[in-house]
Amino acid sequence: MEVTGPAELDLFTPMHLRVLRGSVTADIGDGLKGFVIDTPEARVVDLGTRFAVSAGGANGTQVAVLDGKVEVYESSGDHKDSGPQVTLNEGEGIRIDTLKKPQRLGMVRLNSNARTLRDGSDIDLVSDVWDNRGIGGGNRFYGIVQGGMGIGARAYTTRSNRVWGASPGNIFPKELEGADQICTIPSYRTKPELRLKMLINRPCNLYVLADVSAPAPEWLKSQFTNTGLTVQSGPWWKGSEENEDLVSFYVIYGVWKRRIDRAGTVELGEPQYAGSKNKPAMYGIVVKALP
Repeated sequence: MEVTGPAELDLFTPMHLRVLRGSVTADIGDGLKGFVIDTPEARVVDLGTRFAVSAGGANGTQVAVLDGKVEVYESSGDHKDSGPQVTLNEGEGIRIDTLKKPQRLGMVRLNSNARTLRDGSDIDLVSDVWDNRGIGGGNRFYGIVQGGMGIGARAYTTRSNRVWGASPGNIFPKELEGADQICTIPSYRTKPELRLKMLINRPCNLYVLADVSAPAPEWLKSQFTNTGLTVQSGPWWKGSEENEDLVSFYVIYGVWKRRIDRAGTVELGEPQYAGSKNKPAMYGIVVKALP
């Protein structure tokens, strides 16, 4: 476990923890299940995973799954005698207020390794990310990773093995190294009505990494400049595990750039060109402070 303080914890047994305030990231490991974290608003039961729980703040309890799956129960009663309120998979999160009503956790702040939670601060370039939730996103969240962009950085909120890297025959763009990034939601690649917004706190360069297998959408071409740089994400897989016929491949992205001269809200649009029959990968987002 990794704890972010100030924190108040009670460890009852090696498999049962209570968090009254602070943030805990728990990595249970392969083959183990049943680790329990209690908070004033909820009980979280691990099903073999890496997950984070925050408690004691104005938002009540927050739960985010980085790998695997957890079940979330009401704080009162024995979880063995009732079904979970919510089951969360990788890339999903909720917050539970004092009324014990689960709501989608739209974004989480992550440290540079994208494996532990961090608190927000005045130096954050991006303080919030959200979308038009009417598109049916369930409980999926965006991850704001501070200073984590580079070779091996996690690309999306699911499938932690899909990472950013240099495209074939190229070096990784130096202007992206060490920048903040937003791990986006890969399934949104098929959402033509997507509108994604970010609250940016100070001037910066904003980059969108767009799959080159399909034409760039109009909003991207009109608001951003194609730098000519490329990166890749992967490995992705095609084939059938049952037939042992899995083949890995990588997706190539063009790097588009826009200078943001003042703090405020910036909106991005759908990931694919209107009318395109192709289904490109969901774009990535990178933010770097102006020198």
